[in-house]
Amino acid sequence: MSGFFNHLKTHIFRGLLAIIPIGLSYLVIRFFYLTVDTRITKLIDRWLGFRIPGLGILLVLISLYLLGLVASNWAGRKAFGLLDLVTARIPLIKTVYTLGKQLAEALSLPEKGAFKRVVMVEHFRPGVWSIGFVTAVMRDQKNKEENLVRVFIPTAPNPTTGFVVILRESQVRSLDWSVAEDTRELWVKAIDFNGEEILSFGKFSYPEFKMLRQGEMMFSTSVPYSPSSVFTGDRERQWLYHCLNDKYLIEVYDQKGKLFRKIDRPYEPPAVTSEDVEEFLSRFKDRPDSPFAKMAKEMELPKVKTVTDRMVVDSEGNLWVSTNEEKKEGDKTFTAVEIFDREGFYTARVWLDIFPVLFAAGKMYRAFEDEETGLRQLKRYRVIWK
Repeated sequence: MSGFFNHLKTHIFRGLLAIIPIGLSYLVIRFFYLTVDTRITKLIDRWLGFRIPGLGILLVLISLYLLGLVASNWAGRKAFGLLDLVTARIPLIKTVYTLGKQLAEALSLPEKGAFKRVVMVEHFRPGVWSIGFVTAVMRDQKNKEENLVRVFIPTAPNPTTGFVVILRESQVRSLDWSVAEDTRELWVKAIDFNGEEILSFGKFSYPEFKMLRQGEMMFSTSVPYSPSSVFTGDRERQWLYHCLNDKYLIEVYDQKGKLFRKIDRPYEPPAVTSEDVEEFLSRFKDRPDSPFAKMAKEMELPKVKTVTDRMVVDSEGNLWVSTNEEKKEGDKTFTAVEIFDREGFYTARVWLDIFPVLFAAGKMYRAFEDEETGLRQLKRYRVIWK
């Protein structure tokens, strides 16, 4: 029953989001037309002594044209930038204005984010292929027999950013995949060089992102402690570990993509404190006017932290889960790390001021930057089990 109500609530909300831009557009155009037609047109009719049919519509089109000219030059962009700053500080107006602005940008730049089809691109070096999205097809003036394609190649862990490359049509390999309307999905799959899906581990979640468009540029940053999928792998057994980190529930998939084990542990997530918020904002103190600083100031952080952001499997097959519980001792910050054995049973909890990135032959390795030289170094630790 709860699933039915969730389905109903989700689609009612989507219907509301679909009608809001249409309603806003109608209200703006209606207000603009009535203002011109009832005031300016009457003054012109009174001055001429007779009425000109269609004058109101003509004046609206001329006004929009002049406004477009103003918005296209430097002074106009500055003026509208000042308007953005003013409206961003008015609670109700901020929401309506931002939604209307996003609608206008979507209509004025239809090719942005318009993924036409999915392709494979030989990227970085020969023999290494990446998944990309064709966003435009262009004509090559020097070689009119073959078109050029503009391809967006998303990057991890944030698929909303990536590279844009221009290639010949023959340099890309089309895939028989559809471009989903809702691209906010994360899948872990194994693909062969022909683009055929070998297996799928399932559908997962990536963090919530806040996005900001400035002119032709799009900026994005993740919201701290927003629920997302955290992964690690066991190379020896070819297992995939996954945790949707709003709960302490770790799923284990075998080499065929089958979910065969769940590790469930009672856990009380720590609260997001004012110190956490201040620490997050301090990351942008050197760039107070940057788009990222602006997004950070407007961002509302969750009330509680997620369970984990990092997991790793050591050379013995033990799973190490770095939780978001922290404590300070002197100038060091220690994190609670929980360890599970090869069979998924809870073994120990340790407090570490580091987190390993690699295990080999019973040793733990961590990369760090030397403060004096600035060089990246690798430090090795010995793991002793008692």
